[in-house]
Amino acid sequence: MATVLGPSSINELKFTPWATVNKALGLMWNTDYGCVSIPSKNIQKATNRVTRLLSSSTTMKTSILKVLGSLRHVASCSWPARAFFQQLQASVNTLPRFGQRRLPTAARDDLRWFRAVLHHPESFNSIPVALFADSSDPVVHVFMGKR
Repeated sequence: MATVLGPSSINELKFTPWATVNKALGLMWNTDYGCVSIPSKNIQKATNRVTRLLSSSTTMKTSILKVLGSLRHVASCSWPARAFFQQLQASVNTLPRFGQRRLPTAARDDLRWFRAVLHHPESFNSIPVALFADSSDPVVHVFMGKR
């Protein structure tokens, strides 16, 4: 590319230098040990959002979606958390788009579970990358055939 466009065409400052520990997709990846970690600031942010949501009597759909955005890393790094995340997402989908509503009891229970898990941030350090290769069983099977 430099041969065709000239030596000034490549901006070296835009390239990330090679390292064994990199941040990508909001996670810290260690290629030497083959593990992933959630940054502590992300765990703290998720904990604060969950606590704030549980302490409020009513909430808006957007605030629950923000909490789900913070919990997506936890759900991807913890096998049991995926089921709680799915149920929480399903209950959010039933809420109306506008206005304040009371959070369903099942959703509150799921958030309490996440809050308990987030109080142990050490469990989100050095998670083997092989955990990401495992795929969960689908909840719904769709069979289609031609007529």
